[in-house]
Amino acid sequence: MRIILAIGIIGVLIAGCADTDATASMSGTGSPSPTQPQAPLPTEMPDPSDAAETAGPPPLNGLEVAVIDALAELGLTGMRAELPFDNAAIWVRVDERRALTVSALRIDSDRSEFVVVRTRMTGGIEVATGESSPSSGESLRFHCGDLRYYVGGTAPPPFGDLDAFVDAFISVIDCTPSPTGT
Repeated sequence: MRIILAIGIIGVLIAGCADTDATASMSGTGSPSPTQPQAPLPTEMPDPSDAAETAGPPPLNGLEVAVIDALAELGLTGMRAELPFDNAAIWVRVDERRALTVSALRIDSDRSEFVVVRTRMTGGIEVATGESSPSSGESLRFHCGDLRYYVGGTAPPPFGDLDAFVDAFISVIDCTPSPTGT
């Protein structure tokens, strides 16, 4: 019974191959015959100059540039941490395992949950310390005009802690107190 079934399957396979070979050889070239449908040719070729615009990440937005420039004034190299919309998410490498993150976003678009543990004033700006988490450690938040900044991770040298970094960062970005607080 198994032999008959195997012979039947082989016969079907051979017959299928013979039909394909017969179609190809009827045109004499091994290519599809004129009666077989062919894929339409493209009517419009892509412009190669468009490729440079779509390759890679989009350019930095104004808020990202402002944060990176402020970090540079403090002697730090900031890099984009994630693709933004109108916000900035910038990180600074501290060492192989640690980084500082600085995020800035419009107050009206911020939906982040932030449990305040304590607040302090620096340069007329209220800085809130948030609840620590095992993954990101301490985080700080402050308002500057219509922006809300979040700072977390590890303070880079020469700053002894995140409070010292935030004090210096606020002085560099020329922050004016926000009427809404933190």
